[in-house]
Amino acid sequence: MNRFSFPSLLDLTEFLDREFRMQYREAAELVQRPLQARVEQGVAIGDLNVVGHQRNGNGRPETVFETGSVASKFRTGDVVYCHRQDQPLDLPQAMQEFKQKPFRDRKIIRLSADRKQVILPGRYPGGGLWCLDQLPNERFPLTADPCLMAGVIEAEGAVGQKVQRWLSGDLAPFSVGRSRRGRRALTGTQRRALKRALEDEITIIQGPPGTGKTFLIAEIIEQLCSLDPTTRILVTCFSHTAIDNVLRAVEIRNPAIPQFRIGRREEDPALPPGVVVAGNRLVPGVAPGVWGMTAFKAAGPWISELRPGYREAANRIVGTVTVEQRAEMARIAWAAALPPVDEYFDVVIIDEASQMTLPNALMAMPHGKRCILVGDQKQLPPVAKTDATFAPSIFDHMLDSVESGREVMLDVTHRMNRDICQSASELFYGGVLQSSEDVQARRLDYPSLPDPNRDRPDWLRRALDPAEPILFLSTDHDTGEESSDEEAQCVAMIVAEMLAAGMSHEENLAVVSAHRRQNALVKRLTKQAVTEAFPEHELDVDGLVSDTVERIQGQQRDVIIVSLTGSDPDHLCLQWTFSHCPRRFNVAITRPKSKLLVVGSPKFFHFTPDTDLVKSLDRLAGTAALKRWYLDRLDRGQIAVVN
Repeated sequence: MNRFSFPSLLDLTEFLDREFRMQYREAAELVQRPLQARVEQGVAIGDLNVVGHQRNGNGRPETVFETGSVASKFRTGDVVYCHRQDQPLDLPQAMQEFKQKPFRDRKIIRLSADRKQVILPGRYPGGGLWCLDQLPNERFPLTADPCLMAGVIEAEGAVGQKVQRWLSGDLAPFSVGRSRRGRRALTGTQRRALKRALEDEITIIQGPPGTGKTFLIAEIIEQLCSLDPTTRILVTCFSHTAIDNVLRAVEIRNPAIPQFRIGRREEDPALPPGVVVAGNRLVPGVAPGVWGMTAFKAAGPWISELRPGYREAANRIVGTVTVEQRAEMARIAWAAALPPVDEYFDVVIIDEASQMTLPNALMAMPHGKRCILVGDQKQLPPVAKTDATFAPSIFDHMLDSVESGREVMLDVTHRMNRDICQSASELFYGGVLQSSEDVQARRLDYPSLPDPNRDRPDWLRRALDPAEPILFLSTDHDTGEESSDEEAQCVAMIVAEMLAAGMSHEENLAVVSAHRRQNALVKRLTKQAVTEAFPEHELDVDGLVSDTVERIQGQQRDVIIVSLTGSDPDHLCLQWTFSHCPRRFNVAITRPKSKLLVVGSPKFFHFTPDTDLVKSLDRLAGTAALKRWYLDRLDRGQIAVVN
C-alpha cells in the first residue's frame, strides 16, 4: 500500500472546499489593507493615469492607462476591479458588481509589451488617479468543476475503472517501445524515457533543471505522430506558458505536425505561427495532431455531460449546499450514462505534473488511453494552504503508487556548470545529476570587463570574479520582516557593477527572493546604485527581473542572485515551512548557468524549528538539506563576508 491512501470523493471535495475558503479569506483580507501594502504584494496597481480611449476589434470602448511600473503578479487576462484611488475599496460592493455583470463586461486587462500601459474595457474619465485591484475568486469554476470531475474516482464504468486502476498503480505490463533514431543525439536516460513513453500505459519522467524536459516531450510527440499520423495528443500543464513552450518546441522539430490551441487568442505573440487557435472550448471531432489546453479546458466536454445531472441533484436541495451534498451531487452526475468522451485523445501528456494537484489532474487524465507525466518532485510543489493530505501532486501520487522501476530520471543537465550542478545534485538528486560536457567548464563572460582599478571591497570583487561560480555573501542582520536593507544594498551593488560591465538584465541576470517586498526594494536600490556609481553609463534597470521563486521557475540566466531575507528566529518560526522549503531552495539555486550568488545571514541556515511544531520528518529533513548547503560552502571556502 502506498503512503497516500486512495482518496475518496468526499476527501477531495472537502480539500477543495477548504482550499477555496482559505484563499478567499486571505484575498479578502489583503484587498482591504492600505494601497501601498496591496501594491507591494502585487495585487493592486496604483497611480494610473488615463492617457487615451480606443475601441477593440469588436467595437467596444477601451481605456488606456499609464503607470510607472506594473506589479509582476498582474498578467494579461487578469480580472480586476477599477476604482478611483482616493476612494477606499468597498469589497462587498465590488464583488456584487462583479457577479452581476456578464463575463464579456468584466474588467479583463491587457498589458503593453513594456508593461507600462494597462488597457481596460469601458470608458473611464481622465483627471485624477485610478487604481486596479484583484478581487477574490468566485467559487465557480475554481471548485465546482474539480469537485464534479473528482467523481470519476468512484464512478462505475470503463472510465472510472481506468482512472481508479491508474491511481492505485495497477498498470499494464511494460511494452517494448518502437522508436526511430532522433535528429539529435539523446542521452541514455532520454532514450529510455522515450521508449517507455511510446507504448507504456503510464510513463513517469522526472526531469531535473536543465535536463531537456520540453525537448524530450517534443521528441515524444514527433515520434508518436510518425508512428501513427492519426494520433491525437493532449498537452496540458500547470501554466499557459509551459503549454506554449511545448508547442513551440514541436513547431521547431516538425512544422508539419498539426497543432491546435484551446483558450488562447490568435494575436497572442506567445503562440508559434503554425498553431491553429481552435476556439475557447473543446468540442467533438478532434483532429489528429497536438492539442494544447489547460486542465479546465480539457474537462469541458465532461462538464457539459455531467452538469445536467449535477444541477438536477442540486435542485432537490433546500438551503446552502454542504460539502457532503456537493460530493453526492457528483456521484449522481457520474451515475448517468456518458458518451465515450474518453476517446477524444490517444495520449495525455501532463507537463509540470509535479505542480498539478490530484483534483486538477483528474480533469484531464480521463481523456487518455495512455498518460505521460513529466515533472520533478524536487522542485516547487502545488500550492496547498490548508491540508497537506492532498497537497502531493499527481506526480508525487503516481511515484508512490506504481512499482519501482516505472519512473525514469533524466540525469544530464545542459544548463548548470559543474560546480553549480554538483551543489544541487548532492543535496537533492543523490549525486546522480551531472553537467553535460559542453557546459561543465562554463564561466561568466562579461561583454566588457569591469574596471580592474576600481576600488571595490573584497566581497564585491569575489562576487564579480568569473573564477568563483558559487559564493555565499554573508550579511549580518536580524530581520523579522519580509525585506532586508542590508541584503538589498548588497544585491544592488552587484547588479550595478554587472550592468556597467555590459551584461543585459533581460538575458544575463536575475534576482530571486521569496518576498515581493524584498524584490521591490532591490529594484529601487539598484536604480539608486546605478545612478550614484555609474552616472556616465545611463543604464536602464526598469527591466531587471527581481521576482519570486514561483515566477522564476522554468527560467534561466547566466547569473542568479538569491536574497534569503529572513534571519530573526521568532519570525522564521512562523514561516519556516515556506522560507525553508527545500524544493523552493532547489528551484532558486538551479536557475543559473555560470554563477550563483546567495545573499543572506548565516542565521537563516542555523535556524532549527521547535520539534513540537514539526509534524513531518520530511520537512525537518528539508531544513537539514539547507544546512548542508551552507556547510558545504564553508568547507569549500565559498563564503565572503559583506562589510
